[in-house]
Amino acid sequence: MERLNLYKEQGLRPGVFTENEVRNVFKLFDLKDERKISKERCVKAIQTMSNSTFQYKNAESVEIPNEVNEGEFVKLCEKILGFSKQEL
Repeated sequence: MERLNLYKEQGLRPGVFTENEVRNVFKLFDLKDERKISKERCVKAIQTMSNSTFQYKNAESVEIPNEVNEGEFVKLCEKILGFSKQEL
């Protein structure tokens, strides 16, 4: 029961998304193809992929630069959300 409550609070790790899927989400939020997104867009993108309240709120509390490139976005997602080890 304790483990289920922990999953409910903090979400499942490893994450639901693969690295390739995370890169595709970045591209969706980089509408002008500038190869960077603002801090605000980065937070919204990560929150969109969150699978728990913990991850959703954590996206706002992690230090994020004012502009984020694709590689930085991938690292932030790995840190906050984790990655799925399997390609589906």
